[in-house]
Amino acid sequence: MNSKQLRTPLRVSLVLAAFLLVCGIAIAQNDQVKGVINGRSGATMSVLSGGESITVVLTTDTQVLEPEGAFRKKHLSMTALVPGLAVEVKGSFNDKHQLVADRVTFHGSDLKTARDIQAGLAPTQQQVQQNQQQIQADQQKIQQQQQELQAEEAKTAANKAAIAAANKRFGEFGDYNIFGRGNRAVR
Repeated sequence: MNSKQLRTPLRVSLVLAAFLLVCGIAIAQNDQVKGVINGRSGATMSVLSGGESITVVLTTDTQVLEPEGAFRKKHLSMTALVPGLAVEVKGSFNDKHQLVADRVTFHGSDLKTARDIQAGLAPTQQQVQQNQQQIQADQQKIQQQQQELQAEEAKTAANKAAIAAANKRFGEFGDYNIFGRGNRAVR
């Protein structure tokens, strides 16, 4: 056999081994997290997985999918990612230990449950806001009443002082003999 003929299969084998190594590294870098969304703010969401909260970054390349059967998946917008939704996130962690999502999948029944939860929470959140506003108004009324009470206490103290002075003067009237020799005090 010719050395050229031996080199070609060796080159093909080396190229194939390098390709498999690169694919293995790329697969190893993909991480997967299963959990429940417990917070969402713009392009990030928080997923509770195994008692740990993981920050997930959503990009314009992130696919939001709902499986429909074995081979079909329905593409949805990121607005479908609501708190309470059980999700599976695939992506890779960045240097800030945030999972940058390539794909987020969930089941339609989980989405319905999460939306039902959100629908139930909305009136509760509105009631909480109303209660907080009422508490603030009540606190302002209490402060105003306390100020009025302090002003009344100051008036009461002034009146007590005036009464004490008047009582002292009235008490001194007993020291005067008005039937005797003029208005001189008897001593």
